[in-house]
Amino acid sequence: SPPTADDKTSLEIARVAGAHWILTGSVSHISKELHLNAELADVTTGNIQFALHETCISDSSLFALVDRVATRVKQAMLRPSVASQDIDRAVAEITTASPEAYQEYIRGVSLWQKMYVDDAAPHFRRALEIDSTFAMPYYYLSSLAVGAERRRLIGQALTYIDHAGARDGYLIRSRAAFIEGRQDEGIRILRDFVTRFPDEKQPLLQLARVEHAVGRYDAALTHLHTAISLDSSYKEAYNQLAYTYDRRGDFENAIRAIDRYVALAPNDANPYDSRAQLYALNGKLDQAIESYRQALTVKPDFFTSLGYLGIMHVYKRDYRLAESCFVSLGALPLPF
Repeated sequence: SPPTADDKTSLEIARVAGAHWILTGSVSHISKELHLNAELADVTTGNIQFALHETCISDSSLFALVDRVATRVKQAMLRPSVASQDIDRAVAEITTASPEAYQEYIRGVSLWQKMYVDDAAPHFRRALEIDSTFAMPYYYLSSLAVGAERRRLIGQALTYIDHAGARDGYLIRSRAAFIEGRQDEGIRILRDFVTRFPDEKQPLLQLARVEHAVGRYDAALTHLHTAISLDSSYKEAYNQLAYTYDRRGDFENAIRAIDRYVALAPNDANPYDSRAQLYALNGKLDQAIESYRQALTVKPDFFTSLGYLGIMHVYKRDYRLAESCFVSLGALPLPF
């Protein structure tokens, strides 16, 4: 069938973004069956490389369906010699055999990416209640714990690392090295990750955070700009970019980066919280207060914004408003 207006728009966006391929499709639930339609198109020519329709019986064969589609996409996009370099592993082998556990994990990751870590943690815990061999929930929870509990959680992730894919394995091993104080090894693992998977943005962000933490801001900026070149809508990268520019004394570019983050995620609280922190760090208390309020309008129980808003009111010597913030903060459950 000829391309629709939506198809043409998608192709044009992909061309502007510099993509080679575009994968589109839909999923429908009919009775007890899931129906998946997908098309892979060459952005340069607009030609359809392949189209497929797959069906499975609800959750029982969902991962098998994903495996079939992923294999077809990989075979169509890559030369046979390249496609055969890595041994394909089933989704269930590198995540979990439980769709319920995987669904909880995905919900946790989605909240984590919004910086709603206190909301994400229960989903990771529920995923582990369903499947205690699921490595990545341990990885995320290890970021929230301290001391012996942090070491225990990352140890569990290492125990079940064979249940993770190659990409997640790099993340787990690098975090374990950092937790154990082996910083150089952690950096080396992330650099190996970037070398093996040059199109992956997450290790670049992780490297940038490490470089930022040790004061190598120019190196951090290089990694962040590379990540953004891979995905111009990478929200977390713009957040880190803003803080890194600020530490270099470049407030103008810091605000430009954080405004881009706000534009990409206007319905999340963290972009406004980050912008407020940048204003506060540069002595702009009124703007900081306004931005913290914007964050709390989006999410009234956003822990950091509520606490820092109280601190801003202390600096402004408005102790009544400060007290109201701290009382509200004290009424919230502990974030982790």
